[in-house]
Amino acid sequence: MRYRISFWLLLIAAVLVTFTGGGRTEVHGIRVSVQWPTGLCLAAWALFVIGQRRPLGVPPFAGMLESARRFAVRHGTAIAATMAAGTVVAGLACGALVAAGADPYAYVSQSLLWANGNPVQAQTPLALQAPWPDAAWTFCPLGYRPSYLPGLVVPTYAVGLPLQMAILARLAGIDGSFIVVPVLGGVAVWATYRLGLRVTCNQPCALLAALLTACSPVFLLELMQPMSDVAVTAWWLLSILAALDATYVGAIGAGLYASLAIATRPNLVLLALPLIGYVAWGDGQSNRNRWMRVSICGLAMIPGVLLTAAGNATFSGSPFVSGYGSLHDIYQLENAWTNLVRYPTWLYSTHSLLILIGLGSAIAAWGAKTMPPGHRRSLVRHGLLGGAFAIVLFASYLFYMPFDHWTYLRFLLPAIPVLLVLGVATVDGVGEAVSPRVRSAAFALVLIVLPLYYVSFARRGDAFALKRLFLDRYVTTARYVGQETSASAVIIGLNQTGSLRLYAHRLTVRYDLIPPDRLNRAINFFAQRGHPVYVALESTEEAGFRARFADAATLTTQQTVIADSLGLVRLTGPIEVPH
Repeated sequence: MRYRISFWLLLIAAVLVTFTGGGRTEVHGIRVSVQWPTGLCLAAWALFVIGQRRPLGVPPFAGMLESARRFAVRHGTAIAATMAAGTVVAGLACGALVAAGADPYAYVSQSLLWANGNPVQAQTPLALQAPWPDAAWTFCPLGYRPSYLPGLVVPTYAVGLPLQMAILARLAGIDGSFIVVPVLGGVAVWATYRLGLRVTCNQPCALLAALLTACSPVFLLELMQPMSDVAVTAWWLLSILAALDATYVGAIGAGLYASLAIATRPNLVLLALPLIGYVAWGDGQSNRNRWMRVSICGLAMIPGVLLTAAGNATFSGSPFVSGYGSLHDIYQLENAWTNLVRYPTWLYSTHSLLILIGLGSAIAAWGAKTMPPGHRRSLVRHGLLGGAFAIVLFASYLFYMPFDHWTYLRFLLPAIPVLLVLGVATVDGVGEAVSPRVRSAAFALVLIVLPLYYVSFARRGDAFALKRLFLDRYVTTARYVGQETSASAVIIGLNQTGSLRLYAHRLTVRYDLIPPDRLNRAINFFAQRGHPVYVALESTEEAGFRARFADAATLTTQQTVIADSLGLVRLTGPIEVPH
């Protein structure tokens, strides 16, 4: 009994540390710091292992384990559905449902344009008169660019997610746009569970993989924002599931889901190759109809490719040029080494060794000769297919511009549920090949330690703070600007250029595209046409603004005020006309 009591006390303490961040204190002059749940979880797991190895009597966790296993087998589908529904609720309740910064603003605002019938906007006449080079660019908020046709502004981002959002935006306005990502987050968790069942034929393993996906730091971070990462993950997972059906209907479904994924994130079109592998060999049986299914799947992908090409042609003048520019502009050979080091390091630090075990699952299964033959064959096959999916996804970003923060693991998010399924299956299968006791200890280690570690990492990465941060930084700021400036005001900024247009209905100009020697001329230009000028800068932008315009005349102002309650945005103006 004391083992069980201690076990549950440690787990409860770990949960409290996960969601509160823990703390520091001193006990008899000794500093004690508990800020991560990992140590408490490992201690709980150690009690579990010791309890399982007791030589006398019934191990204290034996009954609990058997009851849990039976419950999972009997109610696995309901548990997975509950996890999926909980994911949707978490995204809607805790998410930053704000058109903020660059990506969220770009997707949400584009969805509203589609809902109203036309994503192409007319450029303001001021952009055609402005006396500085490439002035049309400066009048485009983040996520937009001048069209190849003069006088028009077009979206930079792919049309897939905005079109999905537009369906609900048409019915419920901007609030409808924010529903799509949480719902697809729930779909991704459910699809992970179903994929886990196909790989392991084991309810507890499938449920654990779904739980780890729902708790993944990068998944939680992206669930809380209206961006495309969770959406494209859901579509690729559904595509893989459909491919595993080994039927013509499954092939059609795989292609159509992949079509939606390609339209959502066009640069991942190469994932069609491992998907074809799933269609051809995912069922593990020789089949004369497999190439017919491959052909059907390929044909079903065409709508997404055509939609992407049509969007590129409309916005950029060529079906082969995206809003980000040409392939040469986006990918460089010299980026390979940096990305080759950073992404695996981030994967390990955020998801532990389990994610890398998943990548090597086929090798592990092949080497585990005592693993049950059916389990071994399934794990080898799915390990090869899932590993190919992850490798092709990584290759799609190997030469991409490098980033310096773990949150850019979002690019690899479609592969993370697949690798988690494979990792759990490998731990379970190899443990089974050794002994039942090792199997239960290994499974318990993953279950007890990793979910709380993942959530703790996400909390420290501000996944649950985004709602307050974005509402204050963008909506509150826009409300203040709308109250304190006239409708004719022009706001110079960067991250605020989109949200101030959407929420405050003010014309905005990007300072990073105004030539360093033309700021004074720009202010004069606006003033002569009756537009008072303000500058809205976030705290992270102030140094860059001052450095860019160091040689400009000193800007005398009537006032500089903090525009939000967190003190993150300063509004300066109206700017007096420089002499």
